[in-house]
Amino acid sequence: MVRSVWDYTTKLDTFLAWTERLGRHRLLNTPELIRFNGDKRYLVQLDAPTVPTTLLEPATRYRTRSNPSFPVWDIEGERAVVFFGGDFSRAPQADLVVPGTASSEQLQLAWRVHAEISDRFGRPLFARRHGPGPEGSPVLIELEAIEPMLYLDLMPGSAERFAAAVRAA
Repeated sequence: MVRSVWDYTTKLDTFLAWTERLGRHRLLNTPELIRFNGDKRYLVQLDAPTVPTTLLEPATRYRTRSNPSFPVWDIEGERAVVFFGGDFSRAPQADLVVPGTASSEQLQLAWRVHAEISDRFGRPLFARRHGPGPEGSPVLIELEAIEPMLYLDLMPGSAERFAAAVRAA
């Protein structure tokens, strides 16, 4: 399981080669999903509404993204929808790192993105999606399948649900 790799973008090719060496049998989020998620072009490749995104090409080979802030974030906050295995776990307010809930529209978008990446790469052990968007309409701000903050301490039962997903994988 890949977790604490916040600096992977500084040595992306080395990191991706390492995931390939480990392979699908040792990584619960597959090397293919990690490669896809490590390149921010996924924001324009997924079949989901996303924030207005400008892909930048820095001196290194990996891509980054630029996205605007929306006034609704000041009111509703940035919602993180967390999945363990194929199951929804919770939806904390990611910007404030507090417990929260997601609207039915945000959950529908999260399930849609989860289904798409599961179809393409196999069901991930963990993934986190972010929203809302302009005027509160749900959009994908980011997909995190490499190094997400899983907020295990925020909501009762989160650590147990994560452990159950690991055991089931």
